[in-house]
Amino acid sequence: LTAQVIELQGFRAAIDDLADGITMSGNVRLQAIVVGFDQPFPIPFFSDLFRIVQELVHNVIRHARATEATVEVIEHDKHVTILVDDNGIGVSDQIQGDGQGLRTIRAKVALRNGQMDVHRKPEGGTLVVIDNLEFPAEGASLTSRLGKADRSIS
Repeated sequence: LTAQVIELQGFRAAIDDLADGITMSGNVRLQAIVVGFDQPFPIPFFSDLFRIVQELVHNVIRHARATEATVEVIEHDKHVTILVDDNGIGVSDQIQGDGQGLRTIRAKVALRNGQMDVHRKPEGGTLVVIDNLEFPAEGASLTSRLGKADRSIS
């Protein structure tokens, strides 16, 4: 379904629809900022980015107790940056390691040679910074590469 929305309306519209849906639910006011992405990329690449953003936003909804959040997805010359900032309770110092959602995101980020940092903000809330996500090489999607990695492990 996500790939269809991206294909029909574009990546920016899919992110805006996600933000609008979250805001309309009344739990969190979510602002989306998408910079770039005017050039065509393979739909699976956009879908991979969308899934990362979606999981981060769902973490805000489920765990942060935030009332406001911002998602930024920025296209640079050779990479993508994703920022998710919320005004919630912040990441607990008491939690050991990541949950399944963050582990999955970290794996996707690593496959694109990116870095991911999760910061508890001094004033409260959390800032997630994902940087240096590489663009697809000749149409290879992260999803298909994840599938190959999973099969090779079994």
